[in-house]
Amino acid sequence: MASATASKPQRPPSIAKTAGVGFAGGVLLWFVNDVLGEFTTMTRLREKGVSLAEQSDALKAQIGFPYSVGPWYQTTIAFSPNGHAANITFQLRVRDQCPLQPMKQHSKQ
Repeated sequence: MASATASKPQRPPSIAKTAGVGFAGGVLLWFVNDVLGEFTTMTRLREKGVSLAEQSDALKAQIGFPYSVGPWYQTTIAFSPNGHAANITFQLRVRDQCPLQPMKQHSKQ
């Protein structure tokens, strides 16, 4: 005996659901693009800053050499309002320096 029950036809997703999925996908793509762009900018600017620091004899005399940079999450980037200038701040540390080493006190003579 064959079953006479007819299956219901599948309804296409509503326009609101399709728009919501498209919006969420667009936001995700924008977020990933923004993060990758900022990370790339930070990496290139930090490399340029380290190369300039390595050329400075005064800085080498002040803190020592060779340098290592601090963690990426302690780096800041600021751009001028017109976007033509960038300012990057990051930590430089001499490789043999311990992060918990106390600062030397200079005595007044």
